[in-house]
Order: sequence, then structure tokens, then C-alpha cells
Amino acid sequence: MKGSMNQYATPATGVMEAAESIASALGAESAAPVLDPSEALRAVLFNLGLGPECEVLVPAFGKHTPGPEVCGVGARPSYVDVGKDIVLNRDNLTRKLEAEYRRENGKWVHRRRGLTLRGIVMTHPFGFAPFLDEVEEFAEEHGLILVDDARGALGSQVWSNSRSAWISAGAGGVAGVASFNGSAFVISSDPELVRIVSAKLRDPREEGLSSEALRDLRISAMRTRRRLREALVSEGLGAVPETPNYCQTACHEVILVAKGERDEAAERLKEAGFIVETDFWPWTVMNSPDRQYGYRKGRCPESEELSRKAIAVRMR
Repeated sequence: MKGSMNQYATPATGVMEAAESIASALGAESAAPVLDPSEALRAVLFNLGLGPECEVLVPAFGKHTPGPEVCGVGARPSYVDVGKDIVLNRDNLTRKLEAEYRRENGKWVHRRRGLTLRGIVMTHPFGFAPFLDEVEEFAEEHGLILVDDARGALGSQVWSNSRSAWISAGAGGVAGVASFNGSAFVISSDPELVRIVSAKLRDPREEGLSSEALRDLRISAMRTRRRLREALVSEGLGAVPETPNYCQTACHEVILVAKGERDEAAERLKEAGFIVETDFWPWTVMNSPDRQYGYRKGRCPESEELSRKAIAVRMR
């Protein structure tokens, strides 16, 4: 589970150029383009101190989870069974904490492994997102560092009651990353953290970003998702969960939960001209003999069942 630390160490030199237009478009204090969002997420985790000898809560379900990135900096991912909720919330986080951790000297320590819990990484799968205020409050109440993994969700927004504003995916918590279709950014309220991460991973293309472009992406996604939902409901192959009203998504695909055999439903959708994907966590790793990325079969039964039935669907 240990990763190479040198590549994420704080650089002694290097100054990041100002990126006011990008930060403004994302509604963040500081942001910068990066080449690889997964590498950027690892760098964010490491520079926030979420490395060896600690645990980080991550959702068990999704096209990807932050588990590999947490492992990549030497920490241990602790998978939360999100199930039908799809994303993290106060209820499933509380169940996880009460079931597996104890309070010791002001910290949360795993009852069996003895490692200290230090952080949470939330995600934005299929146009869904956690209710940001709720997860931020949970993290603050329990002394945990919150990181926002918005890979694939650039342009999406989540409403915050505490701020009375829409918050860009990737801009929640202490720091995060957001990406879509080849563009990726590291985002934080801490300009120094953005400088450190982008010094090693900065995208040399120096691409810009505008609030108008992100708005157009959300409008396009809304129209596409509406057409997809209508088409999938008419096919009658399963349920299409509604996106929460506190989300404005830029995701152009939806999730279908097959009511029968998933492979049969996926084939019918392909024949109808849709693009489908069926590889989801934890289904893709739970049968691994070496417990890949720290996941153990049976640990998150609701997420396992959902990953066995889910189909990501998008237009050609």
C-alpha cells in the first residue's frame, strides 16, 4: 500500500503564475491547471498530511473511488457503504465511524487496526454530489480533513446553505481537483497548496477557463440528461435515480439500475445506440485475491449490490 513519497514532496523552488480567471470561474480563492487529475489528487492528499500511518474515509461505489490515490500516498482507504445514496452523507459516515472507530486522546482510531482516521474524500459520480454543508460540518465536528474529488465533474455545482451560493465541484472542503474531457484543475482556499501541487504537475498548455463555458456545459448536460432519462424510462430496463435538486450537474451520462440481468440490459441499450459502461467499484475489485486497494469483499454490501446492477449510459 506504500507509495513513493519523493514525487509528492514540497518543492523548494518554483513559483506558480497567477490564475485569477480560472479561480474566478470556479468561484475559488486559488486554482491552477494540471496535467493529470489523479496525480494532482495524490499530491493534494500528501501535502495535507494524509499519508502513512493514517486512514481516510472514501465512498465504496463509483466508476472510480479515491481508494487507489489514498493508497498511492501510503495511507489506508476506509470504504464507506453508500449504497442507494450513491454519495457520502451524514448518515452513512456516522454509521461507519460508530461501527469501526473509537475516540482516543481526541482522535478517531480504528478499533482493530489502531490507525488514526484523519480525512474524508468525497466524490461526484454520475451528476450526483454530497450535500456539501452536511459533509463539511461532519468533517469539522470530527476533526477530519475534507478533500473534494471531482474528477469527471468539472462544471458541476452544489448548493451551500451556509454560503447562500453555488459551489463548484472540486472547491469543497480544504482542497480538491476537478476534471472533464482532458481539462483538469487543482482547487483550494490555500494558494500555497495550489502553488505546491501545480509546480510539479502544471499543464504547460496554460489553458483558460470561463464561467460562461462552465454554464454552457451545465446547460448542455441538463438537456442531454433529460433526453437520456426519457429514453431509458421508455425502455423499461430499470430505475434512473433522480439527481438531487441541490446539484447542477455538468455530467452528460446517467446511471441506470437494472431491474433484471445487467448484461442483458446493457446489450439492449447498445443495440438501441447508447454507449454503456458496467465496470464499477467495488464490483471490479472485490473478487481480487489480494484485496486490491484495501477493499474486502462483504465490507460494503449495499455498494456491492449497486455496483453489480449499475449501468452508466450516455448518448453517442
